[in-house]
Amino acid sequence: MKSVLEDYPRAKAEVMKAAEVAGYLWQKGWAERNGGNITVNITELVDVEALSKLPAIGPVTPIGMKLPNIKGGIFYCKGTGCRMRDLARHPMDNGSIIRVLPDGENYEMIADNPVKPTSELPSHLAIHDDLIGKGSKFRAVIHTHPIELVAMSHNKEYLKPGVLTHLLWSMIPETRAFCPKGLGIIPYEMPSSIKLPRKQSRDCRNTMLCCGKSTVLLP
Repeated sequence: MKSVLEDYPRAKAEVMKAAEVAGYLWQKGWAERNGGNITVNITELVDVEALSKLPAIGPVTPIGMKLPNIKGGIFYCKGTGCRMRDLARHPMDNGSIIRVLPDGENYEMIADNPVKPTSELPSHLAIHDDLIGKGSKFRAVIHTHPIELVAMSHNKEYLKPGVLTHLLWSMIPETRAFCPKGLGIIPYEMPSSIKLPRKQSRDCRNTMLCCGKSTVLLP
């Protein structure tokens, strides 16, 4: 079956970049089993009007909050339960294209296969919504599990304002170039909790550490 991305080479190129990154995360051990997630906002790379007419291949699903900046948006999302190593080889079998409905509160899958998006989708979409609202050019969100950083988040000393940021900057000077605003610290919440995206949107730096759990990056 022909992929919907075949008609949109620029969007396909971005999804393939996501697949390449997924491979790196797996090789580094930063995405154990089905851990970690990737979403890419491809709205500007496709014909939104044409895709709005595609029949849905899954149910209308609530996001859990209203996200006005991404109404009608088109996103590639890693599938729940899927592994990064498999996404790296077959991105459209381990992820799907979704569209956010005009109400900004629900989404539905439209291509290629009904691969249910990650349970962390509300967090991802909330960050995408915040990025657009701020005029940011970032269009991808990566959620991964770098073992050392997650372990450090269990030590309260490292969670004090600026401590972990300055430690990273002093140990690896290049970190300042990729994390210029420092490392945002997000208090622990259960995975897929609606409270998590709300906390993340209040501190939307380009790198955030979710205590005891994971790291969110805006590449």
